[in-house]
Amino acid sequence: MSVLDNLKGLLKSEIGETFKLKALLRNAALFFLFYIPISSQYFIFIPWLKQYKNNLEWYILVPFNIIYAISLLNFFICSFIDPGKVNKKVTKGYLPSEYMASMKGVKNEHFLRYKENSLDNIIEVENKVLKEIYDKKMWCKHCLSYKPPRAHHCSICKHCVLKFDHHCIWINNCVGHKNLPFFLRFIIYISLLFTVGFILVFFIIKGYIMFQDRYYSELTFPVTNVSRKMVVFMIINGFLSVVLYFFILSMALYQIIYLVRNVTRIEKIQVSRIGKLVERGILEVSQKYPYDLGLFQNIEQVFGKNYWLWWLCSFPSGDGTEFQTNQPDNMAIHWPPLEFILYEKYPYRSKEFYSGVANGTIEPPSDILEESQDNLHDYQNGPISYIGPKIRKTTKSIHRNEEHHSNLHKKVSITQPSSSINSYSNTKKDSDDSDDSDNDVLFNILLRKKEKQK
Repeated sequence: MSVLDNLKGLLKSEIGETFKLKALLRNAALFFLFYIPISSQYFIFIPWLKQYKNNLEWYILVPFNIIYAISLLNFFICSFIDPGKVNKKVTKGYLPSEYMASMKGVKNEHFLRYKENSLDNIIEVENKVLKEIYDKKMWCKHCLSYKPPRAHHCSICKHCVLKFDHHCIWINNCVGHKNLPFFLRFIIYISLLFTVGFILVFFIIKGYIMFQDRYYSELTFPVTNVSRKMVVFMIINGFLSVVLYFFILSMALYQIIYLVRNVTRIEKIQVSRIGKLVERGILEVSQKYPYDLGLFQNIEQVFGKNYWLWWLCSFPSGDGTEFQTNQPDNMAIHWPPLEFILYEKYPYRSKEFYSGVANGTIEPPSDILEESQDNLHDYQNGPISYIGPKIRKTTKSIHRNEEHHSNLHKKVSITQPSSSINSYSNTKKDSDDSDDSDNDVLFNILLRKKEKQK
């Protein structure tokens, strides 16, 4: 378990709530954000640059502080802005257009309770209406509310977030659809400031070494003197900067990769796992990742259509409830693919089993149908959703799954799964950032396919 995982666990504990560690970590980030740039300029860069002519401090430090101010602005915005919490009181415009079109002219109060300009809490909307949209939409069993595509439940903030990427302990906020562009600008600009700072320190050290030789030609390289105070702050700030620089730079590089591919951190993990399973012949999925639209459109979706403000302060495109895809309009989109969700619940089957159940050509395992049927009308007649115990996934590695895969699926009939396999107990620790509602959607889809066959 990584240091960040330990910190997230501590934040959710009683100790974290008692001592308000969430606020303390953000305050620590603010301290370093103010201390390192300001002290470095006042005690190191300004005394060094004043030794030169032509007002070099203005040409170097003014652009430096402009970038610093923009990074501070984006830090405060991404820390305190709403990252995109899913609204439980759903308005008409919030629901999918195909759902609202199907409801035109409906006046039966048994189906829907209307208000003048809004719908009642989606929890209270009748089952018969909502299951029309369940092939594409989801339901969060933690919030007990509608969950749009790409949204996930944050276990620290206790709510669903649109286009959820991760919960950042240093800003004490989730990174989601609404504050992702500000978070990206912040870490990119801070990485740039650290890089410029290291370059300036390199020239300071090089100039000081040459200063020791009074006869060295200043035409070769301008020589400078370094005071004891400058040395002390270079050591202290240099140590802090090196540690923070590699941490922030690695985060910035990962986020840039996610940006150009239009994936969140959770989706990137899913894409990588599915790719490995397909390469090893364990899975065969017909649907590729649906949200990669190309480099420019991916960037435009995150930073918005006001291109002149991308570098300063721009907002993302859309409201975060629906996203453009690279699939045909008539093709149902579900990510991750149903084959992958089946694999996580039944890791020792053949790829024909996963594809067949997902396509409806093979009988779903009986325990999936039983779990769904037992939970059809729980929680005030809410939509069909699996609300029993959490699905447990195997903690064995993909490689170990592959070793057992070829031997096990030979012994198990595809259409009549072995009881020993059905009773197999998987283990999985709870995710720090998201929920298992994708499994719930699978249960609902399979149940409806079973009902249609009847």
